[in-house]
Amino acid sequence: MSANFWCWLPILALSPTAPDFLSRVEALHNPPIERPAPQIANFVEQLAKAYPEPSEKVVDTAWSDGPLIGDANGQFIDFGIRWDYYKKVLPLVISLGSASGLDCYDPQTSRYYPLEVE
Repeated sequence: MSANFWCWLPILALSPTAPDFLSRVEALHNPPIERPAPQIANFVEQLAKAYPEPSEKVVDTAWSDGPLIGDANGQFIDFGIRWDYYKKVLPLVISLGSASGLDCYDPQTSRYYPLEVE
C-alpha cells in the first residue's frame, strides 16, 4: 500500500480550498501528457538522490513505483510513497518541494504546503 503526494508549480494556481480543485487535479492526470517542467525534474532528481528509485537491484525504497519522473505531467506530479516510509520521508518531500519552487499537497490528510516566498 502507498500514499499519494501531489506537487505543482504555483503558476497552475491550484488551491485545495477551491471548489474545482479535485476536478482540476484529475484533469492533470489525463492526456495530453507534457514533458516535466525543469522544477519538477529537479525535484524528482533530489528525491531519487535521497531514496533510490525502485529497480531490480533496489527493492527497499520509499517510492511505491518508478521511475518517479513517469508520474509527472508538465508542471504537476502525483507520486506514491510507501506507507512504511511515509512519516519518515514526508518532511524531506515537503522541504525538497519547497526548495524546487513547488506547492505540495497531501491528499491523505488534506494538508497543503504552499511555496513560501520570501
